[in-house]
Amino acid sequence: MKILLAKRDLDATLKIVSNTVAPGGGDISTHYLFRPKDGKVEVLSYSGRTFSSCPVVATVEEAGKSFTVEAKRIAYLMEALSDDSTLTITSGESNEILVSTGRGKNVFASLDPDLFPYWDEVLAGATKTATIPANRLHDALNHAKSFVYDQEQKAPHLCVAEFRGGCLYSTDQMAVALSKIAGMEGSSIRVFGKDLGSASSFLASCKETEVEVLESDRALFFKGSDGAVYGESKFGSRFPDIAVDWTVEDDYWWDLPKSDVLASIRFLAAGARWDDTLLRMGSTKAGEVFLSMASAQGKPISLSLKTLGEGKKSDDVPDLPDGGFPISHVYISKVLEGHSSDTVRFSVSKKGKGGWVRFRDVRGSDTYLTTVAWMKVA
Repeated sequence: MKILLAKRDLDATLKIVSNTVAPGGGDISTHYLFRPKDGKVEVLSYSGRTFSSCPVVATVEEAGKSFTVEAKRIAYLMEALSDDSTLTITSGESNEILVSTGRGKNVFASLDPDLFPYWDEVLAGATKTATIPANRLHDALNHAKSFVYDQEQKAPHLCVAEFRGGCLYSTDQMAVALSKIAGMEGSSIRVFGKDLGSASSFLASCKETEVEVLESDRALFFKGSDGAVYGESKFGSRFPDIAVDWTVEDDYWWDLPKSDVLASIRFLAAGARWDDTLLRMGSTKAGEVFLSMASAQGKPISLSLKTLGEGKKSDDVPDLPDGGFPISHVYISKVLEGHSSDTVRFSVSKKGKGGWVRFRDVRGSDTYLTTVAWMKVA
């Protein structure tokens, strides 16, 4: 096969399929596969669990069979070329791949394309369960990514984000993230936590166009309007059933400026031990909330913020701890950095010796509900 491509066009395709290339090793999972299809060309890659493909704008000057090129070598080559460059890639009967550019010629080696684990039949047998704007599905997966357990040997069932009844669930045992995504009611996709970044990157490349969600008992697929496909083998462990009451009213609530809370956390963390994430929050008078941490020398440091609104469920709710309730500032920052509004409601409840803070974020037709548990302290 002999194909002519513009560097810009190949760059755009590789940006998509590079997310599913294995990071190391010498087998075909570290290669891109170039395949002729219906008179055009597509590029495929797989990392073992994840895989993707994308058409590339190219002129097929001579028909031929598929070939592979090591991804790392293409990356080096592309960095050496100007943006307006063109490439002519020629594969012959041997495993030699000749690449001609304005800078010169280079030679690469192809592995046997028959070794590539094609997923055409699995995709053809998959059922479409949703069609949704890619940016909305991206935002949901990206949010879940921050709250997924990462100890597969201990609790594999918590190492996934999974849709049920239009709601995406994930937890890392300190926080529970739920996202009601309109249009995903028929989907039951289960994304392994370590693959959420690859899936999100693919959806980001689709921008605001719609993607189809397809599922089989072996894999899930996202298919873009341009024909690009992201896929992932189905992870074996199912996310546990969690009963969540979306209508429950918390004991207390404070409306706070997002930017002020984040700045206050950074200010306090600057004086604390680097490994100390314990933040205390509370209120000693109407209209104000305090945040405090222990300095690296053990002395308390604190700041006060004016609320933009506050309230409580009733007069008989449990009192919050006098010195404030303990919570990880890392988790508060995670939630606030992804929150869509400049004002964030902190909904606080005490239960026994512990409690939680809940955050609700309404983004158009989608609703995010994240619950962060208080830290256990001696």
